Amino acid sequence: MGHDFDRVIERRGTESNKWHKYGANRNFLADYARKHLPGVVVAPREGTSLAWLDGATFGRGGAGFVRLNFGCPRSQLAEGLDRMRDALAAARR
Repeated sequence: MGHDFDRVIERRGTESNKWHKYGANRNFLADYARKHLPGVVVAPREGTSLAWLDGATFGRGGAGFVRLNFGCPRSQLAEGLDRMRDALAAARR
């Protein structure tokens, strides 16, 4: 019985760490958008690792929205956001 309890505690710790990482990535995303994605508003979805990005530059196909999953390693999130920044800047030229 003790062994099963230990697994439950270990899993809860893992889940807690995952949600802590998601919270840190959500904050990183919001800060990045504020600094580098003019006109884009971030609306995180509670209890998920998804955020809606609202911006007119996303055009008709996306109806002004992009759904972004920030439940990934920070390096991948940063790379994706850098690519989005560059693409939006090119579209404005």
